[in-house]
Amino acid sequence: MPIHPETASTTSVSVITGCAGFLDTLDNALISANNLNRRMGLLFIDLSHVNMLNTRIGYRKVSEVLDSVHSILADIKRPSDLLERIDENRFALILPDIKFPAVIDLAVNKVHESLDGLRGLTGLETTIYPKTGIALYPEHGKSAEELLLEADTAAQAAHISGSNVMHAGSDECLKINQSKLIESDFESAFMNSEFELYYQPKVDIASREIYGAEALIRWKHKDLGKVNPELLVQVIERGPLLQDVTLWTLNTALNQSSVMREKFPGFKIAVNLSPGLLSSPDLVELVLQSLKTWEVPHDSLILEVTETAMIADHKAAIENLQKLSDAGIMMSIDDFGTGYSSYSYLQQFPVNELKIDKSFIQSLLTETSSEKLVGSMIALGKDFGLSVLAEGIETVEVLDRLVELGCEYGQGYLIAKPMPIEDMTEWLDKPDW
Repeated sequence: MPIHPETASTTSVSVITGCAGFLDTLDNALISANNLNRRMGLLFIDLSHVNMLNTRIGYRKVSEVLDSVHSILADIKRPSDLLERIDENRFALILPDIKFPAVIDLAVNKVHESLDGLRGLTGLETTIYPKTGIALYPEHGKSAEELLLEADTAAQAAHISGSNVMHAGSDECLKINQSKLIESDFESAFMNSEFELYYQPKVDIASREIYGAEALIRWKHKDLGKVNPELLVQVIERGPLLQDVTLWTLNTALNQSSVMREKFPGFKIAVNLSPGLLSSPDLVELVLQSLKTWEVPHDSLILEVTETAMIADHKAAIENLQKLSDAGIMMSIDDFGTGYSSYSYLQQFPVNELKIDKSFIQSLLTETSSEKLVGSMIALGKDFGLSVLAEGIETVEVLDRLVELGCEYGQGYLIAKPMPIEDMTEWLDKPDW
């Protein structure tokens, strides 16, 4: 069955173990295709929105609709094609002889056109949308399990991208496969200390003096190389080791920042706080204990949280952040301007700093609306007595304009890219930006 984003780590196994009969059928078809030197196609058809219909028209009616779908697919397939119902609302269609690539596209079009009338079957103004993943033999797999997994991944990619059809081997499928590999290796990599922290400097953009740095987790995978940081964060936040990784990041950053504070006594180290931990009852104690362990002044730590994180559990978030603020720890709203209620957060949360999202900064000189928004956010921060930092500064012209607008601090590639601790300490001695 196709893997949905929220169940990607568990569903892929059930696909293979829950349809042994279909795998046998697919194996036999592959043997025949190999003996006859033929290409073969596999369509994996997933009917979305079925769960929603259960509450609207009832399980019995939905079951009748899905039986009708099976009948429709059986009627439109060629005599040589093999149709299998994987589970209640997922079907597989084997096309045993693909003479031309266009054949597979024609088959998909026929499937989708035939199922377009499902609205009449439900009696509602709601359509059950088929999402189809396509895999070809031998291009995408030479065994039944390989081919099914590729078609399954393609169907998942169709869901994620909002497309109706996706071919195995597409960029979207490659990203999903990479994510699966990263998730499967993540825990052992963490236990084997394969992660490291990089630091991106923050500076006073008017005086060019060092302000601090943001700690960023990095992982060089043994097979994939450097893992995309955004993908890595996604894997961390939906995995079981979120608190462990956050605690490791916090302690590593506090420990390594001692070298930075020796060079610059007022140096502030920033650590990102995941939305999944913002309301944790253990958060305050864990942070305070880490500061005590490494003998770091409380006002040398900045905890960066996003507006989205604050939405997750409003009351608990305010209580935790207030306790940390009362202890002297600084709070920063990351990606400011991308949320929904920025002004209300400034009124309710104990905030010290605003980080203007890089999307506004990178279009600062090319879009009038961006310049107006940035100017308004800087003014808003000053009205609340907050420090304002701009992310994503990449050119001198942008930096100069930010200074003119009254922005105090900045970070970005113009200043320095994220770097390991050894390079960071050298950069502090000879900042070359």
